[in-house]
Amino acid sequence: MGIRGSQISLAEPLKERWFAHVLPLTDGARRAEGENHDATAAVFIRKAALDTPSALARVAERYRLTGTEVRALMGVMDATGVSDIARDMGVSQATVKTHLQRIFAKTGARRQLDLVKLVAEHAASPFAGQAPARR
Repeated sequence: MGIRGSQISLAEPLKERWFAHVLPLTDGARRAEGENHDATAAVFIRKAALDTPSALARVAERYRLTGTEVRALMGVMDATGVSDIARDMGVSQATVKTHLQRIFAKTGARRQLDLVKLVAEHAASPFAGQAPARR
């Protein structure tokens, strides 16, 4: 199963599709208590859906980003620099930096790499439509 867990399809052909997300319980604090724990994994079951929001949409909604801030964040996700983002958005580099500062303030991120990680966390969430815990 590994540290990240696994996903198992629970559907028969031509019926509703459900997935089980199996996440290992490997927290060191559990072992440090010295108690014997029989549970080794947590299982979360959810219905598959095509209309789940993208990771970027989840971040935008969770942190109340404006449309322009989302466009700047998209530029960061494309691994382009401030000058490329400014050119693509049709604004100055100073304007892009202002948008990034506002995104940093709303999300608690400090660097562009932190923003990429934040979006990736939302994409990796096994719970469609639900974001990881707010920072």
